[in-house]
Amino acid sequence: MKSTAPAKPLYHFKGKAGGEWHHGAELIVKLIEKQITLGDDELQKEFIDWLLTDDKNVFKNKETGEVRFALAAKRGNPAYASKKNGTLDELIEAMSSKEFDYAPPGYRDDLYRMTRVLFFTLTFSHERYTAEQAWGALRSTCPEGSDFEHGVLNKFGANISKIFGTNGKLTCKEADSSGYPAPHVLVILDRPVLVRRHTSQDGTVTWRLANDRILKRLGKDKASRSKSFKDVEAATLENPVWKHGMMDVQGIIKETGFGKFANSFTYLFKYLIKTISVSKYPELADIGTIKESKNKSLRTMVYTHFGNKCFRTRDIVFGKAFKERLGLLKESEPVKPPSVWERILTIPAWFADEIEPRIRSLEPKDQSRAFTR
Repeated sequence: MKSTAPAKPLYHFKGKAGGEWHHGAELIVKLIEKQITLGDDELQKEFIDWLLTDDKNVFKNKETGEVRFALAAKRGNPAYASKKNGTLDELIEAMSSKEFDYAPPGYRDDLYRMTRVLFFTLTFSHERYTAEQAWGALRSTCPEGSDFEHGVLNKFGANISKIFGTNGKLTCKEADSSGYPAPHVLVILDRPVLVRRHTSQDGTVTWRLANDRILKRLGKDKASRSKSFKDVEAATLENPVWKHGMMDVQGIIKETGFGKFANSFTYLFKYLIKTISVSKYPELADIGTIKESKNKSLRTMVYTHFGNKCFRTRDIVFGKAFKERLGLLKESEPVKPPSVWERILTIPAWFADEIEPRIRSLEPKDQSRAFTR
């Protein structure tokens, strides 16, 4: 006998805002000033509500009046994931066409390599920073009228340049499963450095810096590590390049991949190229807050979007210097004629799906009139 239980609705509205996000820069100030926290139940419910509510853009053909609907790219939805996948594919293709590491003369080539690519993982001390202060520190500026610690990644980049010279950087602002940010910085150097193969107890292969002078300048030499074992907070405060928490650095060697990932770029984009939906993660239909999730990977992924949304930061950032070293700078292209399509408004996807058949049944010249007040 077939079950008569009602099917789960296509759209899930968990919060009171009906899928809307009503916050701007004022939320950042409230979070920093401890008027509210990232752990606030209502804020997390509102975000999950927003995350699971797709929007559609309504476009009008300026010449014919025809109307079309298209899914708006929004953190965690298919359109957003598709855009990030496109960027990822472009980076992987550019990286694969170039050689950034080689066997150094006079060394065992299975044990040592020279590389121009370094991968940094940065964390924040939970004793000295709240999650809100840590996310705020990642911003390059403060909202008008406020003043808090910020720009720490810019300072880190400047410190790296002092040690390694000119370079290009890609930054990924990712969260950990507790909601704190744990940003990654991939650096392409102009001058290669020596790295040594290291195999952990579980068989994971990483490549570690092998130049004692560089290790000392990074605060990763034996003496610094010894201090860290005794008093991690004191050691991080003394670190010459990153004083906010722990720092890990490894070299990137193309043929060995990156842990269980094929390459470092795939690792950086792992939470950005996935679609977050109830059909893919049924648990989302039963939880109200992020912290309720028992799925560590899902919790980390949602916290990544949540932190960047609340603090209005970009999850992946890379500029001209990075593109230049990957050969991604494009020559100026001919100016394209302006499109005949213009966006006239954005509406919830559930509403768009309801009215689209009726709009499409009209003559093109009458379709846009349906949206005229």
